[in-house]
Amino acid sequence: MSHDHVEVTISGVKLKFPNKPYPSQISMMDKIIKGLQRRQNCLLESPTGSGKTLSLLCSSVAWQQAEKLNVAQNLQNDTASRVQKMRDSCYCDCSAREKLKQFEKSNENKFGKTSTEKEEEESLDFGDDEEGEKKKEKSDDVMDAIEEETAAKCPCICHGAYNEQLIFEQEDEKKKNATVPKIFYTTRTHKQISNVIKEFKKTAYAKNTRMTILASRQHTCIHPQVSKLPNKDEVCKKLNKEKFIDSNEYENLEKLENGCTYYNRFKKQPVSYENYGFKSQVWDIEELLSSFKRKRLCPYYGARELLNVVDVIFCPYNYLIDPRIRSSLNINLRDEILIIDEAHNLEDACRESTTFFITKTNIELSKNELSRAIQYMVDSDPARESAIFFHQICENLIKWIDKNASTMQQRDFDAAMSQVWSGLEMVGAFKLMGMGPDQYAEYGKHMGKLFADGDGGDKAPKIEVTDVVKILIETIHLTLQFLYMEEFEYMNDFKVSISRSKMEENMDDFGATQMSNNRRGGASSNQQSPWTYTINFFCLNPGVAFYYLKKCYSIILCSGTLTPMDTFQSELGVKFDHQLEANHVITDKQVWVGCLGYGPTDYNLLATYKECEKLAFQDEIGRLILEVCKEIPYGVLFFVPSYTLLNKLVNRWDENGLLKQIKEKKKLFTETRVAKNFDQLLKDYYDC
Repeated sequence: MSHDHVEVTISGVKLKFPNKPYPSQISMMDKIIKGLQRRQNCLLESPTGSGKTLSLLCSSVAWQQAEKLNVAQNLQNDTASRVQKMRDSCYCDCSAREKLKQFEKSNENKFGKTSTEKEEEESLDFGDDEEGEKKKEKSDDVMDAIEEETAAKCPCICHGAYNEQLIFEQEDEKKKNATVPKIFYTTRTHKQISNVIKEFKKTAYAKNTRMTILASRQHTCIHPQVSKLPNKDEVCKKLNKEKFIDSNEYENLEKLENGCTYYNRFKKQPVSYENYGFKSQVWDIEELLSSFKRKRLCPYYGARELLNVVDVIFCPYNYLIDPRIRSSLNINLRDEILIIDEAHNLEDACRESTTFFITKTNIELSKNELSRAIQYMVDSDPARESAIFFHQICENLIKWIDKNASTMQQRDFDAAMSQVWSGLEMVGAFKLMGMGPDQYAEYGKHMGKLFADGDGGDKAPKIEVTDVVKILIETIHLTLQFLYMEEFEYMNDFKVSISRSKMEENMDDFGATQMSNNRRGGASSNQQSPWTYTINFFCLNPGVAFYYLKKCYSIILCSGTLTPMDTFQSELGVKFDHQLEANHVITDKQVWVGCLGYGPTDYNLLATYKECEKLAFQDEIGRLILEVCKEIPYGVLFFVPSYTLLNKLVNRWDENGLLKQIKEKKKLFTETRVAKNFDQLLKDYYDC
């Protein structure tokens, strides 16, 4: 890594950049710093390849570090000012001075020196002998004792330490409260986060910036057995909670006792950035796993625990947009900086995060489990009343589905759809089912009682419900929350329907249907999938999910394609005071854009599905690529709409010899469907 960094000053903030920044990067960093200085939001469009990532990182971290210095300096100046004011306003006249006069008189009698004379001299002369030294020490001790007693009794600053100590203690308390915002840097995927980390390592801030990466157990579990399972989340939670899993509970899993050893060691380890053994301040997920394997600690919980002690947090943006994931990670974005890179898909991600699906199968499973729980709960158990409440909710939902199932219209051979209800109509339906606006608070209280830790009353053991029940109850609660919040402001942004379709196996955690779930005795793959009914809560407004992000210190959205910005801003329901449409770093003279309607033999390149199936069309595309490769001195990228068409073209060119001719001009790389081979393919391409 090069250590030659260019130092530039933008909007009063000095920052270091790995190289001389392009004009578009300076414009972008200027917008970001101004937005942070004024606690305002930024909407930035900058073309791919123009250095967005470095601009985002350097400007935000530079402002954060400058803000830390400003806060510390302001606190120091404030403390010094308060101390000086107290000293200037001090007019002390307390009874404790009598003891000082007595001591001075005693010294005058013994040593012939008055206190005034003592102040004019550097020290009292007690003689050079041993007896003189003892007298001097005794004199100093008596004076210190009187000063301490005087300071304790006197409320003024003239006796020094007592009141000043209070001020310094208040300063320490202010330092704790006067925190500088953390930076949440998000992008769409973990792969993109790895690329961001690589860019971050190039900066001067990589040496003194603490960071962490939030990732799921799918990416971070290192348990020898659990990490090989598809349902790591469920097994991890069960193992850490119950400390025991029998060998007959899950396939391909041996008996586990005493919980997860990595998690147990982590709980005993004090939270400290240094304790985790990172070889550098900036690291990616692979380095996280390597470090925690050496320490035999759990990287999933370790990375989460670092949230409170780091400056920058990296994660996919759905971790913060999705209210369920955000809640499970205990993330509070109030007064924090949120950066969303590659934000062009943000609207769809927001809609998906507030769209919920509840299957009738899960409702029935939850109802049956609640019935069993009620039977085992004693009357004094505070959760029993709540279990009865949710049991009735499940019954009401099942009755509502059955009532409307007859109105369904067949949409496909394996799917049917009911009528569509508006948000207003669903509020009325929920009210009849015991979940109306008046019962929303009661719903939340019962949810808290059912999920609370503790005993089951009369010293009986606590009867706990499974994740299927919890997820169902939490999903319904979120749906009600969005419908009713801000006095029904977003009510009409929801549409609800009931659909009938073939049951999908192994739905995600929030779909909560896991027919096999890798458990023993699960449904076999050759069984015919049963029919299921699903309640669909569709959110049509991305601003519903973005509502909870408005409390951030500043929101910075960046991508290569955000135009039209007015529409983007309106959809999210957030005001962006600083907007930028940056020019590309490549000039117009360096680019030629054209459209070719005919090939080298004047064959019409009409790329419809029907035409693409013709051998003549495939041959003409091959000849066109061959001619381009003859003329272009360096790399050539060729894109097609699907893997199916790509394979057809490559196979055809292999048959007619065009592929061999192309390989004579260029080294050929063909993308495969297998994702794990893609990184190696890119590496080979760049190394070529």
